[in-house]
Amino acid sequence: MTGAAPIKIKWRNRHVPLPLSAMIAFGGAAVSLAKSLLSFDDERLKSFQGVGGKQTIFLAGAGENLPWVDGAIYLGRDARLPAALLPTTLEPNIPLELFEQTLKLKFKPLAPFVVLPERLVPVGAAKILSRRALEIWLENNR
Repeated sequence: MTGAAPIKIKWRNRHVPLPLSAMIAFGGAAVSLAKSLLSFDDERLKSFQGVGGKQTIFLAGAGENLPWVDGAIYLGRDARLPAALLPTTLEPNIPLELFEQTLKLKFKPLAPFVVLPERLVPVGAAKILSRRALEIWLENNR
């Protein structure tokens, strides 16, 4: 008996964009995001939660407070897939409930994820943003 073939997920444009609640940036866009965030005052920085990795920054907060960064991907939540943040203008071609069940089987417990067409990024380690954490990230990711 062989295992089931993987399902190829295709992405399509949403008819109605998701409300904005987070963003993720990679490479040069992540560096631009870090520099932009360092220009904010400490009170505004504390209004965000974030986590960084190699050449990656995830930022969550009130949609109207998120900075505009060219190349960043803006994210929102779909009630049918509550453990994930998805691009605001895209959705997978499979039912989100089925997709969530698949994620739950593969990842126990199911932590918050950013789900993108080309990758899945765990973001459960996000913490309140600090200037020092941004400075350290920038030093390590230039």
